[in-house]
Amino acid sequence: MLAPFPLGENAVSGGDARALSNRRLFEALGWSVTTVGIYPGAGGAAGSDILLSDPALETALEADMAFGGLHMALAAESDPAGRRALTGAIEAAAPDLIVVEHPWPWPLLRRVLADLGGRRPRLIYSAHNIEAELRPLLYPYCPVAPGAETRRLAVEAMERELAQAADVVLAISGEDARYMRDRWGVEATVLPPISGLPEVAEPEAARPQRYAAMVASAFWPNVDGFFWAFPDGLGVLRLGETVAAAGSVGPAIEADARFGSFRALNQSRFRSLGPLPSADLARVLRAASCVILPVRVGAGANMKTADALWSGRPVVCTPKALVGYPHASPGAGLYVADDPGDFRRLVRAGVRGELAPPPPGAAAFGERDALAILRAALPGAGG
Repeated sequence: MLAPFPLGENAVSGGDARALSNRRLFEALGWSVTTVGIYPGAGGAAGSDILLSDPALETALEADMAFGGLHMALAAESDPAGRRALTGAIEAAAPDLIVVEHPWPWPLLRRVLADLGGRRPRLIYSAHNIEAELRPLLYPYCPVAPGAETRRLAVEAMERELAQAADVVLAISGEDARYMRDRWGVEATVLPPISGLPEVAEPEAARPQRYAAMVASAFWPNVDGFFWAFPDGLGVLRLGETVAAAGSVGPAIEADARFGSFRALNQSRFRSLGPLPSADLARVLRAASCVILPVRVGAGANMKTADALWSGRPVVCTPKALVGYPHASPGAGLYVADDPGDFRRLVRAGVRGELAPPPPGAAAFGERDALAILRAALPGAGG
């Protein structure tokens, strides 16, 4: 399994949460999985990971953040040490399958496979987005160098080539699968996200506390979503009522100038929990009065939605938070608002225990369903 980030035991972002979820599914089907992360860094790599320490790459990542994946992909392909490392990893593992998470490892893998020759392992492309369509949505949040459209077309060419070369393509949503079919002539299998939290020990039963849980990475749209919902601070909540933010989004929100505009008010009603181990995250979600998803960009793995649905608590979200979740319908336990005022009112009601939780079994799509989809997409798989 190739990924453009390290794959540790606990997810840091939605992308690695999706990759870790996929790894668990392949392992449940009887596959032994070796992971190889390919990403910028210096010093010693963990396990079979490949670090890209090119100073030119670091400069490009800072100046053109919206296309960081593309710059990383091109740097990896042209790195002789990276080619040797991946060649060695493939020769050592002698894999039956190679799973590519995101398109960014593809240029390096394509070159290594061509050099190796012989029979190619089956290739699985696990698409987290339509990357070329996502890029313009990121432009307002980060530096973008001139010539963005040329690079966006290069991104689409890369992901299209990988999708057409793959034996199996896994799409994260029906919308993405339709795009691949209509634009690229590729039939993709939709594998909706599932939470990894049911696999940890269940937290002790506890009375819901007076806080709204928010789980997210420091990805720019996640931070912006918080301030879309609370542009004038957290005065909608009383003292003793809080938003508890798990993941790297918490420090990013506190560092934002918009938080400082209402700092005294916000500090009394906001708790930054930082990244948490899975067991602790499970406890935070299960003890919350509600879970909130102020998602404004309907792209990416949206794994935080899977965890919110798993929690069994009332979920307050935007329509875009449900992209990739056809089994989740607004109703008891799932409250949807696309207006910030309506969203705040639902959050306030949720924190005060005025929203009904979902009925038992409402988060019906889980590991068993995902395994059935993956088993059907990979004839001969075990499990």
